[in-house]
Amino acid sequence: SLKGNKRGSGIILGGHDNIVKNCTISDYIKGISLGDNNTIINNVFKGSLADWQKSIYGIYGVFSKNNKINNNTFDSIASGLLFIGGTDNSIKNNIFNATTYGVSLIFYSENNTVKANKFSRCYYGIWIEGSNKNTVANNEIKLGGLGINLFGYYHFNRPPNPSDPIFASGNTLNNNIVTNNDFGIYIFGPVTNTSLDSNTVCCSQNYPDIKKLSDPNQDANFGHNNTCNKTDGWSDQGTFSGCIFKCSSCLAITPRSLGAKLVPSPQFSLKEKLEKEQGVTFSKPEIR
Repeated sequence: SLKGNKRGSGIILGGHDNIVKNCTISDYIKGISLGDNNTIINNVFKGSLADWQKSIYGIYGVFSKNNKINNNTFDSIASGLLFIGGTDNSIKNNIFNATTYGVSLIFYSENNTVKANKFSRCYYGIWIEGSNKNTVANNEIKLGGLGINLFGYYHFNRPPNPSDPIFASGNTLNNNIVTNNDFGIYIFGPVTNTSLDSNTVCCSQNYPDIKKLSDPNQDANFGHNNTCNKTDGWSDQGTFSGCIFKCSSCLAITPRSLGAKLVPSPQFSLKEKLEKEQGVTFSKPEIR
């Protein structure tokens, strides 16, 4: 076990081809700072609900690539897993419980796979911001705030300008079960070529199951064979409004999103929030 004092990193993987296995890591600002080509498997990352608004991360990667993050548990930690410009990473069969952010892919994170994970009581389950060609499949997200948040954005230090968007493009959301959250799936800003297929998004308590907020830079977002009841701005192909299939009856379960009221329309970029907190500026990664 590695237990810190809420400073620094528990493990720094600056190199590559490392394996971190069967560890319990708690009370660091960054449990693992991640490089490239590493395997993180069967670990437990623990935090405190008292720190849910703080910048504390289980796994933190900047321009990290080709990592396998499998079968880990993230419990009561502010941010379970964050990739900034991460590419070709595999995030599978993990458990996220009572995190503020479960999995976050931001700022040109591309070709990542988020598959077969379980999220419970997370304020935001999966957060995809200004990132492209990621696959989100077969995840179960329940009893939280916002299940999946997918958006592009504009440089918020200037008024929105159609010529200055950071797109979220080519992402696929398939076969996910998103139930009994405050809000199911939210798509907004400059989002293009997004596919939603065969997802079950049901029993959202206070907001729509699926909402797509219109934007002048949205194009070619489509879905097939989804199941939901309440939508706003979303329709599957072949329907005038809503999903092809309807949800069955919903149980009277109240989501427990860390005891805080969900703000469904975050008027901020997580990338720009991190830059402000850390006093750094992330530049667009070079093509590798």
